[in-house]
Amino acid sequence: MSYRNIFTVFVSIIMAVGCDNPAATVDETEPYIIPVGDTVITAGPESARLSLQYSLKESDDYGPLFAECGEEWISDWDYSENGTVGFTVSANESGNVREAVVGLHYADNPAVVYRVVQSAASGNPDDPENPDDPEQPDDPDDPDKPDPDEPFSITFNVSEVQARSAVVEAIPSRDDVMFYYSADKAGLSDGELKGYLESLAAVYVAMGAAPDIRSAIMTYFAGTGRSKTLCEDLYPDTDYVPYAFVFDSEGNYEGASIKGDIFHTPEAVVADAAISIVFDEYFNGDEVCQYYPAYADAAGSALLPVSVQLTGDAETYYYWAFGGDLTDPVESPDDLVINNLIYRGVSVPKTVLYLDFDTEYTILAVAQNSDEEYGEVFRARVVLERGGESPVQYFGQYL
Repeated sequence: MSYRNIFTVFVSIIMAVGCDNPAATVDETEPYIIPVGDTVITAGPESARLSLQYSLKESDDYGPLFAECGEEWISDWDYSENGTVGFTVSANESGNVREAVVGLHYADNPAVVYRVVQSAASGNPDDPENPDDPEQPDDPDDPDKPDPDEPFSITFNVSEVQARSAVVEAIPSRDDVMFYYSADKAGLSDGELKGYLESLAAVYVAMGAAPDIRSAIMTYFAGTGRSKTLCEDLYPDTDYVPYAFVFDSEGNYEGASIKGDIFHTPEAVVADAAISIVFDEYFNGDEVCQYYPAYADAAGSALLPVSVQLTGDAETYYYWAFGGDLTDPVESPDDLVINNLIYRGVSVPKTVLYLDFDTEYTILAVAQNSDEEYGEVFRARVVLERGGESPVQYFGQYL
């Protein structure tokens, strides 16, 4: 489940919500995010503040830049300094070296992958950076030593179940077996679950981070030993089940999935956290790009300046413009919209949206209160007709 957030939401936006935003259409022949320095970041066992470095191929604003990692021991992302993304790693008390994958995204461009490796506490014989204790030879009479002939099993602990998230812990019977674990809607077949995992792995192959799907799974998704992860893209009032796939040393599936008990997410609470997206006029990109060099890429687009208005107990918010008429909450349920906005939307007080003339869009937005509960979804249908633009001299007030 660790990397579910990074990729699948973008697929669901295109397929389920119908996103078609020309502002995020860029040339992907070379990456827009360029790593600066080492893409493997190491940390000691204590809690620490770290950072990854990057540069952008161009300074044009194609949408939000953000980092994503499903491991709960990495948190507190900070984007305040250009070229640097700061984050915090919590103290490693697991007794083993642990690793995480961070995907750095820029709009719809392929993510750049960084690895974070944190050592275990000093004196732990499992930590190669702390060989203070000599390795003890295997004792064949040790009653606590796992029997390799015993069937491998995994016990799942599910905790902190909320409307859209849950913590899943996997406890294997042995620490020498590679496996991948996650949680998904109850009732899905092994074929569907494998297809989901392999679709995630295919993204790493497409980025050149792995030669094939099997290698990608073994490098970025499978692991050994006890661990836990935060599942953040769940739907309210839905049955879920934790599951795992076991792999041999060559990355082949071994047997059917191992599944835990079904758990149910509660219904979502609608918070008193409201958001409105305010817009009044739009402009012709052909004219804007002649007067404002920063908008040189605006030719052919309709530019819609928007701003955010919050009421109630709203603390955070997300919004974006998606292609098509998504104003019907039955056809485009709030839960689906919210899950997409969390990973696709922007969270800035104002911006300029690049849209196509004479094309139907829906501006979607949602706010969240201090208890991480979401308010009602804002929906506004927009069609920017050619010929209705405001004079270009009024564009400067929105910069």
